[in-house]
Amino acid sequence: MSQEEFKSLIRANKSSIDKVCMMYGDVKDYKDLRQEICCALWVALRKNPMFEDERRLRSWVFSVALNVGRMHLRKEYTKKHFTFPLTDEVENSVATQDSDVQLFNSVMEFLSDRERVLLMFKLEELTDLEIAQNLNIKESKVQKEWRELVKKIKKQFKK
Repeated sequence: MSQEEFKSLIRANKSSIDKVCMMYGDVKDYKDLRQEICCALWVALRKNPMFEDERRLRSWVFSVALNVGRMHLRKEYTKKHFTFPLTDEVENSVATQDSDVQLFNSVMEFLSDRERVLLMFKLEELTDLEIAQNLNIKESKVQKEWRELVKKIKKQFKK
């Protein structure tokens, strides 16, 4: 894959990558996480550049981004819980975030990893069948989990 093809792929999947960055990183880490995702995609595509179906490629890009996001979250968790903060910079950066990002982050806080993935797939406008194939479950299970997730989110915001 050439650099131009790769840049085109990143542009085409910008919204997916940005959503994962918002989900797994804070404002301070956004650019670093985005760069990590792009590097992981570049390395993976250099090893296996063949994709026939654009929808499968889009799902694969999203999966790679989610995996990198999870690794980033684990790394940040380790830093936060096993080191002493030098400043209150993290708290200040959260306070200055855009209200949409704050809302998104507050929703993500009380969701399990599986619920986060389901929500991200839905935000990507994947069909229930595509989500089921990605998660290796039945389509009816996706629909049931989605209904339960919507109820959970509504219940959380009624408090």
